[in-house]
Amino acid sequence: MAAPAGQYYLNGKDLYLIFGVVLQKGSTNDFLKFPDRKDSIEHDWQDSNGIDVDLSRVFLKSKDVELKCILFGNSFADYWSKYDHFFAELTAPGLKRFQISEFERSFFIYYKSSSSPNRYTRLQDASKIVFEFNIVVTEQEPIVTKDVFLVTEDGRFIIT
Repeated sequence: MAAPAGQYYLNGKDLYLIFGVVLQKGSTNDFLKFPDRKDSIEHDWQDSNGIDVDLSRVFLKSKDVELKCILFGNSFADYWSKYDHFFAELTAPGLKRFQISEFERSFFIYYKSSSSPNRYTRLQDASKIVFEFNIVVTEQEPIVTKDVFLVTEDGRFIIT
């Protein structure tokens, strides 16, 4: 297996090379999920059927993403250094830029919680320290492209 460097970045820092963190397969898929819509302003008039909903503007909710992480260290000192550095970077004030190379996109997130820790283990064949854990991050303001154009296969715009 090739080293998973160059796949994920936190504030421009490679998760594997700097922090020793690998994300388990499929744990970034929730970044692809379109965010839920916020409720619109509505009124139920007594003298008309149905409800009156303001659909002139659409707003979206923030979304949480759970990332399944594995942190590798070459020794206890290396392990604790990477662990402390990773969580210091993740919990520092302000939004963090989380880049996924496969998606060719960055997401602006903040740390929400950590759960399901499994204690570190020394791998017998490589003498590495391993800690498996999940973190939940929130994409505060999901990026939505509003300018979308339909084009034909030969690149001409379709006007509807």
